[in-house]
Amino acid sequence: MTPLCPRSNDPPMFVSDLIHAATRPWNMEVVREHMYEMDAEAVANIPISHVAQPERMEEALS
Repeated sequence: MTPLCPRSNDPPMFVSDLIHAATRPWNMEVVREHMYEMDAEAVANIPISHVAQPERMEEALS
C-alpha cells in the first residue's frame, strides 16, 4: 500500500516523527494530521518495535 499523497505541506521526514518517543506507540494525532484517514488507519495497524532503530542506513552499519 502506498499513500496517495501527504495531507500536509510539511510532512514528517522520519517515521520516528510519527511515534511517541517515550512510550513508543504511534502518535495518531500527528499521523492523522499528515495522512488521509485510510492511510492513517493502515499505519495504526503496523506494529512498532519496543527497541529504537537507527534512522539511516549509515547508523545501522556503524
